[in-house]
Amino acid sequence: MTWLIAIAVIAFMLAPLVWIIPTPRQAKQARLRERARQLGLQVQMLAQPQTRRQKVRKEAEEQGVCYSLPLVKRNSTAPWRYWFSEAAAAEDDAPALPQELLAIIEAQQAFWPKDALQLEFTGQALRLYWLERGLELGSVEQLAVALKNILEKLGFEY
Repeated sequence: MTWLIAIAVIAFMLAPLVWIIPTPRQAKQARLRERARQLGLQVQMLAQPQTRRQKVRKEAEEQGVCYSLPLVKRNSTAPWRYWFSEAAAAEDDAPALPQELLAIIEAQQAFWPKDALQLEFTGQALRLYWLERGLELGSVEQLAVALKNILEKLGFEY
Protein backbone atom coordinates (compact mmCIF):
# COMPACT_ATOMS: atom_id res chain seq x y z
CA MET A 1 0.00 0.00 0.00
CA THR A 2 2.88 2.34 0.78
CA TRP A 3 4.23 1.78 -2.72
CA LEU A 4 0.91 2.75 -4.29
CA ILE A 5 0.79 5.98 -2.30
CA ALA A 6 4.40 6.79 -3.22
CA ILE A 7 3.71 6.14 -6.92
CA ALA A 8 0.55 8.28 -6.78
CA VAL A 9 2.45 11.16 -5.14
CA ILE A 10 5.22 10.97 -7.75
CA ALA A 11 2.63 10.84 -10.54
CA PHE A 12 0.92 13.96 -9.19
CA MET A 13 4.29 15.73 -8.96
CA LEU A 14 5.20 14.84 -12.56
CA ALA A 15 1.77 15.59 -14.07
CA PRO A 16 2.45 19.33 -14.61
CA LEU A 17 5.48 18.42 -16.74
CA VAL A 18 3.11 17.01 -19.34
CA TRP A 19 1.67 20.51 -19.76
CA ILE A 20 5.11 21.91 -20.56
CA ILE A 21 5.71 19.59 -23.51
CA PRO A 22 4.30 21.22 -26.67
CA THR A 23 1.69 19.40 -28.70
CA PRO A 24 2.63 18.34 -32.25
CA ARG A 25 0.64 21.32 -33.62
CA GLN A 26 2.49 23.76 -31.34
CA ALA A 27 5.85 22.27 -32.33
CA LYS A 28 4.92 22.62 -36.00
CA GLN A 29 3.87 26.25 -35.43
CA ALA A 30 7.20 26.96 -33.74
CA ARG A 31 9.11 25.47 -36.70
CA LEU A 32 6.97 27.45 -39.14
CA ARG A 33 7.56 30.73 -37.31
CA GLU A 34 11.28 30.06 -36.97
CA ARG A 35 11.49 29.42 -40.71
CA ALA A 36 9.64 32.69 -41.33
CA ARG A 37 12.23 34.55 -39.24
CA GLN A 38 15.02 32.91 -41.25
CA LEU A 39 13.37 34.19 -44.43
CA GLY A 40 13.36 37.77 -43.09
CA LEU A 41 9.76 37.94 -41.92
CA GLN A 42 8.70 39.24 -38.54
CA VAL A 43 6.12 37.14 -36.73
CA GLN A 44 3.90 38.88 -34.20
CA MET A 45 0.79 38.08 -32.23
CA LEU A 46 -1.65 40.91 -32.93
CA ALA A 47 -5.36 41.54 -32.89
CA GLN A 48 -6.81 40.20 -36.13
CA PRO A 49 -8.17 42.91 -38.43
CA GLN A 50 -11.83 43.74 -38.16
CA THR A 51 -14.22 44.98 -40.80
CA ARG A 52 -16.15 48.18 -40.27
CA ARG A 53 -19.20 46.11 -39.38
CA GLN A 54 -17.32 44.22 -36.66
CA LYS A 55 -16.00 47.49 -35.23
CA VAL A 56 -19.47 49.09 -35.17
CA ARG A 57 -20.90 46.04 -33.43
CA LYS A 58 -17.97 46.18 -30.99
CA GLU A 59 -17.21 42.51 -31.49
CA ALA A 60 -14.40 41.11 -29.37
CA GLU A 61 -10.98 41.25 -30.97
CA GLU A 62 -9.35 37.92 -31.65
CA GLN A 63 -5.61 37.51 -31.29
CA GLY A 64 -3.81 35.98 -34.21
CA VAL A 65 -0.59 35.84 -36.13
CA CYS A 66 0.75 38.55 -38.39
CA TYR A 67 3.66 37.87 -40.74
CA SER A 68 5.28 41.10 -41.85
CA LEU A 69 8.10 42.04 -44.18
CA PRO A 70 9.56 45.34 -42.93
CA LEU A 71 10.76 48.03 -45.31
CA VAL A 72 14.31 49.38 -45.16
CA LYS A 73 13.04 52.97 -45.13
CA ARG A 74 9.72 54.32 -44.00
CA ASN A 75 7.50 55.21 -46.88
CA SER A 76 4.95 57.99 -47.11
CA THR A 77 2.74 56.00 -49.48
CA ALA A 78 -0.84 55.90 -48.25
CA PRO A 79 -1.63 52.74 -46.29
CA TRP A 80 -3.96 50.22 -47.86
CA ARG A 81 -5.48 46.84 -47.09
CA TYR A 82 -6.72 43.95 -49.17
CA TRP A 83 -9.21 41.42 -47.82
CA PHE A 84 -8.95 37.88 -49.16
CA SER A 85 -12.63 37.26 -48.43
CA GLU A 86 -15.10 39.08 -50.69
CA ALA A 87 -17.62 39.19 -47.85
CA ALA A 88 -15.14 40.92 -45.53
CA ALA A 89 -14.14 43.34 -48.30
CA ALA A 90 -17.79 44.26 -48.83
CA GLU A 91 -18.26 44.97 -45.10
CA ASP A 92 -15.14 47.12 -44.78
CA ASP A 93 -14.88 50.86 -45.26
CA ALA A 94 -11.44 50.78 -46.87
CA PRO A 95 -11.14 52.68 -50.15
CA ALA A 96 -10.96 50.61 -53.31
CA LEU A 97 -7.46 49.70 -54.44
CA PRO A 98 -6.13 50.84 -57.81
CA GLN A 99 -6.39 48.24 -60.58
CA GLU A 100 -2.60 48.07 -60.95
CA LEU A 101 -2.21 47.16 -57.28
CA LEU A 102 -5.03 44.62 -57.45
CA ALA A 103 -3.35 43.01 -60.46
CA ILE A 104 -0.04 42.75 -58.55
CA ILE A 105 -1.72 41.18 -55.51
CA GLU A 106 -3.87 38.80 -57.51
CA ALA A 107 -0.85 37.69 -59.56
CA GLN A 108 0.46 36.20 -56.30
CA GLN A 109 -2.81 34.32 -55.67
CA ALA A 110 -1.16 30.90 -55.87
CA PHE A 111 1.20 31.77 -53.00
CA TRP A 112 -1.38 32.88 -50.42
CA PRO A 113 -2.45 30.44 -47.70
CA LYS A 114 -6.09 29.39 -47.94
CA ASP A 115 -6.84 30.86 -44.51
CA ALA A 116 -5.20 34.26 -45.09
CA LEU A 117 -7.40 37.08 -43.82
CA GLN A 118 -5.90 40.36 -44.93
CA LEU A 119 -2.89 41.90 -46.63
CA GLU A 120 -1.99 45.32 -45.25
CA PHE A 121 0.59 47.93 -46.23
CA THR A 122 1.42 50.42 -43.48
CA GLY A 123 4.33 52.41 -44.92
CA GLN A 124 6.65 50.53 -42.58
CA ALA A 125 5.89 46.96 -43.59
CA LEU A 126 3.76 44.69 -45.71
CA ARG A 127 1.73 42.48 -43.39
CA LEU A 128 -0.28 39.32 -43.83
CA TYR A 129 -2.80 38.29 -41.20
CA TRP A 130 -3.12 34.53 -41.27
CA LEU A 131 -4.89 31.89 -39.16
CA GLU A 132 -2.05 29.35 -39.62
CA ARG A 133 -4.35 26.42 -40.25
CA GLY A 134 -2.50 25.10 -43.26
CA LEU A 135 0.76 24.52 -41.45
CA GLU A 136 3.52 23.54 -43.84
CA LEU A 137 7.03 24.93 -44.13
CA GLY A 138 6.47 25.32 -47.86
CA SER A 139 3.52 27.63 -47.23
CA VAL A 140 5.63 30.12 -45.27
CA GLU A 141 8.29 30.04 -47.99
CA GLN A 142 5.64 30.76 -50.62
CA LEU A 143 4.29 33.54 -48.43
CA ALA A 144 7.73 35.17 -48.17
CA VAL A 145 8.13 34.98 -51.96
CA ALA A 146 4.72 36.58 -52.51
CA LEU A 147 5.38 39.44 -50.06
CA LYS A 148 8.79 40.11 -51.60
CA ASN A 149 7.34 40.02 -55.12
CA ILE A 150 4.72 42.62 -54.22
CA LEU A 151 7.25 44.97 -52.63
CA GLU A 152 9.62 44.60 -55.60
CA LYS A 153 6.85 45.36 -58.09
CA LEU A 154 5.85 48.41 -56.06
CA GLY A 155 9.49 49.55 -55.99
CA PHE A 156 10.15 49.27 -52.24
CA GLU A 157 13.30 48.00 -50.53
CA TYR A 158 12.86 45.33 -47.88
